Amino acid sequence: MKLVRRAAAYACCALILFLGASSNCQQRARSSLVLNQYPLSDSRSVTPLTNIGIHAIAAYDRKSLLQSGVKVTGTQSGSHPVSITLSSDRQTVVIHPVQPFAFGETVHVEFSARLVGGTIVVDTFDFQTSRKMIFSAPPNSEVQESPLYSAAEQDTSHGRIPIMNVVVDDSATPGTIYFSNLGFSIIPDSSYLFTLNEHGAIIKQRLLPYNHAFDFKMQPNGLLTYFDWNAAKYYGMDTAWNIVDSFQVADGYLPDAHDLIVFPDGGYALLAVEQRSEDLHAAVVRGDSTAIVSGGVIQIFDKSRNQIFNWRGFDHYEITDAIHENLTEHIIDFEHANSLDFDSAGNIIMSNRHLCEVTKINGQTGDIMWRLGGAHSSFRLVGDSVWFSYQHSARLLPNGHLTLFDNSDFDSVEGAHEYFQHSRAVEYQLDTNAWTAQVVWQYHHTPETYGSAMGYVERLPNGNTLISWGADTLAITEVRPDNSTAFEMAMMYSNYSYRAIKYPAPMDTPVVHMAVGHGSNSQQPLRVDVDMNGAITIENPTFEDQHVSMVVADVLGREVSTVSDMVVSTSSRRTFHLNSQQWHSGTYFFVLRSKSVAISQEFELLN
Repeated sequence: MKLVRRAAAYACCALILFLGASSNCQQRARSSLVLNQYPLSDSRSVTPLTNIGIHAIAAYDRKSLLQSGVKVTGTQSGSHPVSITLSSDRQTVVIHPVQPFAFGETVHVEFSARLVGGTIVVDTFDFQTSRKMIFSAPPNSEVQESPLYSAAEQDTSHGRIPIMNVVVDDSATPGTIYFSNLGFSIIPDSSYLFTLNEHGAIIKQRLLPYNHAFDFKMQPNGLLTYFDWNAAKYYGMDTAWNIVDSFQVADGYLPDAHDLIVFPDGGYALLAVEQRSEDLHAAVVRGDSTAIVSGGVIQIFDKSRNQIFNWRGFDHYEITDAIHENLTEHIIDFEHANSLDFDSAGNIIMSNRHLCEVTKINGQTGDIMWRLGGAHSSFRLVGDSVWFSYQHSARLLPNGHLTLFDNSDFDSVEGAHEYFQHSRAVEYQLDTNAWTAQVVWQYHHTPETYGSAMGYVERLPNGNTLISWGADTLAITEVRPDNSTAFEMAMMYSNYSYRAIKYPAPMDTPVVHMAVGHGSNSQQPLRVDVDMNGAITIENPTFEDQHVSMVVADVLGREVSTVSDMVVSTSSRRTFHLNSQQWHSGTYFFVLRSKSVAISQEFELLN
């Protein structure tokens, strides 16, 4: 798909033709049997450490994946021996060059293999490697823009738990809050990993001395993860907080602390950072001819840790799309990707802070499906006159609405040229027929507050919304659908939290995964059958009635339906027909809990 971009008429920027090479990489020279590949055909400045992935329309025949079917040649480095692996679903072939490519060369790839059933797949393409390696650390503009307090206000005791001041405690949603504290104005600094109850009391804590932790949360498979700033990677912990896994980026990219999603089967998706040297002298008035520019990368790995998807912002956006960034600087963070989400079909929702844009990406092809906000929005705003800016945490709700945290660094009324900085949580209804984005709910704090960086919005199953305010002394607010406050907490002395996430009580204990279905396991105290239309039948073969709770979660672990307490009798089978008309077709997880057992079962819903 070729994106047609209109020129951005901003005083500091003038588009120039040489940047068009980066956007035209979506013109792919490949067979129609190949849905996606990385690197894209004609990509430039690709890391010399890159692997090569070819994603087909159906499963490959494993026996056809021969060395003779793959030819990888660099104009300087010559022919490259490779190893070949096949993804868990058998649709992606990953080609691993034994040696890195040379800097500044063109790499030619020829690939031939057979799909199950005998159809031959042929793919031929070129890409160019970067001219040199960039060793500069990517700019952390969120750190730089966080407010600095006076020395008298700073907590100089690095092992001291931050003061958490609960302002409102009025029947908040029962559950556990995960978050970590940051203190950017104290160098060096320390972070704590915290879990709090719904009243703000500490349940558990762990000190990370002289270190920062980002994105502390529970994953859909029960793993606890956080980004370790010193180690520059994500760690995974069990329920006792023992480190049992780690998650890293591939292909020589820099790690990104903003988001990690671990799928129920153990595969994962995360963000990475790509840096390249760009001559912006002709593209931008007073542009630097040796500018170091950072862009975002999405990487997805299957349960066997094969990289099955790689998506580079440089291939799809123009640097000059960052209309509020100073593009005359030597170091530029033009995109600043800061959140990932998936719909039930596996398509990707990505937030790009410095583009003021949320992008939907086809999870199979990598094509852009729509752009919300920013310089090239696919949507017209309805129900509000203010677009979001420098936003965080774009998340899909089960009904298809989108929520996000609008940091409001550059919010202004349409047509006006004055900015106001009033951070808010906002919900949009997106109509892809009329191409309108309608504001259906928003929350401003009273009095107004401003979190210049970071932040999160989470819709809870009971309709409440948990808001974390990022770089502001106001840390967490939980509001009801009528915007009344159920809980609010502030942190003292220059402490912030990147994001806070609440796990409501029914989903907050570990799940024991059992092979259930069709009532076939007589050893279990409960039998469960879930059909493809979402009808759930529960049978209790034991000698006493069972009090149970029932939850249905989507593929990312978000609750879409719940029954907090019901009785399953030994005298009959109970069948529940889920109210699933507004759910998208896709994979869901049924979770049933009684006093003695927790049962989890995956099922496909056809709507």
